[in-house]
Amino acid sequence: MGGRALIVVTILTVLASFAAACGSGDGRLSAGQFAHRATRACARANRQASELDIPALDEHGSARAITRVIAIERRAIAELHGLQPPQRLEARVDEWLATIDQLVVETEFLRESVEHGDRNVADAIAVRAARLSLRSQVLAARLGVRGCTMPTPPPVDPGTE
Repeated sequence: MGGRALIVVTILTVLASFAAACGSGDGRLSAGQFAHRATRACARANRQASELDIPALDEHGSARAITRVIAIERRAIAELHGLQPPQRLEARVDEWLATIDQLVVETEFLRESVEHGDRNVADAIAVRAARLSLRSQVLAARLGVRGCTMPTPPPVDPGTE
């Protein structure tokens, strides 16, 4: 798997990681509770994501696979927003969630580019999304959240263009 393929795989793995995160709605969590719940949610989402077959961006079915990841992530983001971290971590959590929100928007744009057969734009978006994915992982780690990755389709093979 090439460097770009690994980037794309990482992006979708991160998005799917957030899918199983859930909030309790029963008040603020401690920092440890927040990190534990988010980490546990990431592990569940990683298991779910590993069941997805995500073809390369130029292969049939990649847009459909990306659509599935987006649906999972939209639900996860709603659940993550339901978690109530300690007030002292709220700004960091808000930054993390905003990064995840943007990552999903980029993934939607990626899907649209794939659907329209615009391989150059899809590759450029995949690179941008990879940067957001890395940023979200750094922010998660600062919160004590571990193992949040996202599956993504490998990019177009330049040798086939």
